[in-house]
Amino acid sequence: MKKSIEKYGFICLHCRKKFNGDRKKRKFCSRVCANRFNPEGRSKSLKKFWDKHPEKKEEMSLLISKMFSRPEAKEKLRRDKLGDRNPAKRPEVREKIKRTVERLWELGVYRRHRKPETKKKIRDSLRNGDYKICEFCGKQFWVCKGTLDERRFCGEECHSGYMKSDEYVKVMSGKGNPNWRGGTSRLPYPYEFGEELKEIVRTIWGNICVVCLEEPDNENLSTHHVDYNKNNNELANLLPLCRNCHSLTLSNRKFWEEYFRTEIIPLVFVY
Repeated sequence: MKKSIEKYGFICLHCRKKFNGDRKKRKFCSRVCANRFNPEGRSKSLKKFWDKHPEKKEEMSLLISKMFSRPEAKEKLRRDKLGDRNPAKRPEVREKIKRTVERLWELGVYRRHRKPETKKKIRDSLRNGDYKICEFCGKQFWVCKGTLDERRFCGEECHSGYMKSDEYVKVMSGKGNPNWRGGTSRLPYPYEFGEELKEIVRTIWGNICVVCLEEPDNENLSTHHVDYNKNNNELANLLPLCRNCHSLTLSNRKFWEEYFRTEIIPLVFVY
């Protein structure tokens, strides 16, 4: 007659499910939960097994590589985990992930371990500081010792507002820009031949083309050098021309230069 086996009620340490066993020291409901709870022990047991049977390890690696290297296998794996079929979206899987993360937090895996001198340095930098005035809104704010010389604004809103202001544009334009290369972006014209100088020339001549007397917009009103010297940017050497008239001055240059000097320029400038 067989002896009756006494059953005990247990709770699995990994999945937290209740199960019955015939041993008083059962911790897991199955070997799967035991391996998942203690991956280091699982890796040690696998290492012992592969050391005893190296030929099986090679066969297994070749089989796995063949299974997952095929395009249809990759596509099947991708389709099987799309949308609601993703195992991470199931409530029980999420609960397992949550418990695993909590256990790792308790073990200290996710904690950042700092040296005592590093902690002391951080505390001193936060305590030792001073108040500064925001350069954009003018409010007073606290700055720790580590960033006392670098902080200029009280927050991200003030920093982004300053980046969009006219003051920042003036500071970062021209020689104030760290990427300044001596005005090479306007070659073959010198750096002084910019939009400000062109606007002065258009204002002097009433925003009209001095040849056809039409009033195009600023984009179609070019600035012409009378002597065809791009480095001579005197106001008496610059005339506003529309694009059509400006294209005419590219040929027969001697005629246009004499015409501008004798007929047009004396109307405003006196030599």
